[in-house]
Amino acid sequence: MDNENKNNPNRPFSTFDWSNLTDEHISRPKDVTSDMWTPISAGKPQPDRRPSGNLVDRQKSVKSTAKESGGAKNKNNASRNKSKSARPPQKNKTHPARTAQKKSAHTAKQKKPAPQEPERRSAAKEKRAQLEKARERRAYENEKRQYEKASESYNRQRYRGSSREELSKKRAKKKRRSKSFYAVTITAGILLAAVTATLVYCFAVGSPIAVIEVSGKSAYSSGEVISACGVVTGENIFTVSEKKVNAVLCRALPYIGSVKLKRNFPDKLVLVVTPTSEKYLIANKNSYICLDKNGKILSAKKQKARDGVYRLDGFKGQSVQPGEIYTPCKEDEKRFESAKRIVAALEGASIKKANVIKLDSADNIIVVYDSRFNIYLGSADNAEDKLSLAAKVIKSSVTNNNTGYIDVRYDSRAYFNEGKMEY
Repeated sequence: MDNENKNNPNRPFSTFDWSNLTDEHISRPKDVTSDMWTPISAGKPQPDRRPSGNLVDRQKSVKSTAKESGGAKNKNNASRNKSKSARPPQKNKTHPARTAQKKSAHTAKQKKPAPQEPERRSAAKEKRAQLEKARERRAYENEKRQYEKASESYNRQRYRGSSREELSKKRAKKKRRSKSFYAVTITAGILLAAVTATLVYCFAVGSPIAVIEVSGKSAYSSGEVISACGVVTGENIFTVSEKKVNAVLCRALPYIGSVKLKRNFPDKLVLVVTPTSEKYLIANKNSYICLDKNGKILSAKKQKARDGVYRLDGFKGQSVQPGEIYTPCKEDEKRFESAKRIVAALEGASIKKANVIKLDSADNIIVVYDSRFNIYLGSADNAEDKLSLAAKVIKSSVTNNNTGYIDVRYDSRAYFNEGKMEY
């Protein structure tokens, strides 16, 4: 601002004349240089500075005002530069680490990419889902509160509707129920404690065995069974294990199939013995291995085949121990499985006199019937159908004196030849 205008007390605030304004809402400018706040209209009357209607006059006035303002600005800039040059240089008070942090944050903010359209969509979708869940939760809680209020009002109405006599009856019934519940609970607890104490006494102290008896049919005498069972008198009758007695007796005495223990209190133990019988005879060097139906070795001695006992030829000899389960060697595993399958088929077809099975070849198995006929099976495949067909031939064609062979190697076809038996 020029010094001339600054010293003039009645200088105009601007080129626009504010004296013609009559709007009460627009405040007039104040004289900031005077001692008191006085409006400009208090001084000399100002000339009419409203823009003229001529375009040329308006352009001239604009240029002249621009020149005046430019000169004033140049003067003010010169004075400011002088004052700046006269001031001593000030140090930067900001911390360098903070400025670097601000710069890095600013650059990261500038470099942050705008969210893509799919991300915005997914975010909006998640927000909608959350709002939907919140709305459902509020609805559920509202329904729950309504239901609780309804149930409370119903209970109050029911309680109020009942008479004093009914209420007293209900209370008495409730007391009786609680008393009976407590009585049953106490009785059950006493019984459980008594049973527990009895069991503890029986297993801790128990009753010593005074008598051991043997019942059931067996190939062994009672003394042999009692001495081999491993149970002695004076032992606790409750601690004797049936599983252990079974394992000891069935191994020591092979012709015993199973044993059950019967405890006659206070001091008597009875061994109920079930025998086992011979099922297979397997040629083994100069003797035969005798097996039961479960494959347990009963004996290893030379004996003849008889009804109900099947002699299996074609096996290799091996050392065995009576009482153990028979385990054939690798070469005899398939033969033994085929033999068990053929024996089951013979029993199913009711061919009772067929007691010898020759398993020298897996593709040429021969079953000897009553030492008079050979039944050629071929392989063990479809043994049930083949032997049922052989049973029909035996029933219709075989008499008590004739000999020969029956060929059922081909499915659904049997050939009967009467003559000399061929081994």
